[in-house]
Amino acid sequence: MHVYPEIPDDGVVREIWHALKWWKTMDLDVLSPMYDAGTAHYYVNELACLKNGDFVVPVRWLMYRGKVHADVFVVSINETGHATIDDSKTIIIAAADLSENYFDLQDKPVPQWSGAQLCFLSANVAQSFPS
Repeated sequence: MHVYPEIPDDGVVREIWHALKWWKTMDLDVLSPMYDAGTAHYYVNELACLKNGDFVVPVRWLMYRGKVHADVFVVSINETGHATIDDSKTIIIAAADLSENYFDLQDKPVPQWSGAQLCFLSANVAQSFPS
């Protein structure tokens, strides 16, 4: 069983889970919403923090070179400390680079969000952040 779409090393599609359609265009609601890091669970559409301190919002989980990765929206923080999610493109990160999930961040200072940005976070996350 394949839980996540896979990016083949050589780019050659050999199996259905290699297909670009499964990776980029499949309805996100039918893909796995969670990655189990052992000590924490990370969900798509929830704010997460990387080991380097950057914030991201995972969109989908992928396999690449045998390891779990994520397509993520990058969160940028301006000089006043307000956060914006760049939903115009995704980048791929190694899931091993994630350090804190939404629940870890609940008791820590997180950026302020504009009302428009809240729609990208899951409902329970959006209720916790000031607008």
